[in-house]
Amino acid sequence: MGFVNLLINIFNYIGIIAFAASGAFKAYEKNMDVLGGIVLGSSVALAGGIIRDVLIGIFPPTNIVYIPYPATAIIASLIAYVFYPCISRYKNALMYADAVGLGTFSAVGAEIAVEHGLNVLGVILMAAVTAGGAALLGMCWPVRFPRYFDGISTQR
Repeated sequence: MGFVNLLINIFNYIGIIAFAASGAFKAYEKNMDVLGGIVLGSSVALAGGIIRDVLIGIFPPTNIVYIPYPATAIIASLIAYVFYPCISRYKNALMYADAVGLGTFSAVGAEIAVEHGLNVLGVILMAAVTAGGAALLGMCWPVRFPRYFDGISTQR
């Protein structure tokens, strides 16, 4: 593995953890239970890469078949959800997680687009899709989330 591939792999894990935390924080704020936190956190962490892979023509998407990525998303979501009461004392925890996720996923999306021979516009679009797909899902999905994640059965 070359240095660039190692760096992209590290960025990908950082982005997955950051967006998983962001989704789990949002789930906690919307009074979802721990399952809702894991589902939203994992979905936000993996969605941008899945969309990018499908658009580039990578089937099945890497975020689905390479088990360490979803496993990292699930574990990071669970940890972020459980420790949100401690983390929420820091004023902008959600904003920092989003910023780190956007930055790292933009770099990962651009590098993967370059590896697959896309032109400059394609590289820019795949960077935006990788970062923006996850961020958009994190902002929109909790607005109308299924009732079975509403946390009524949990005690906080």
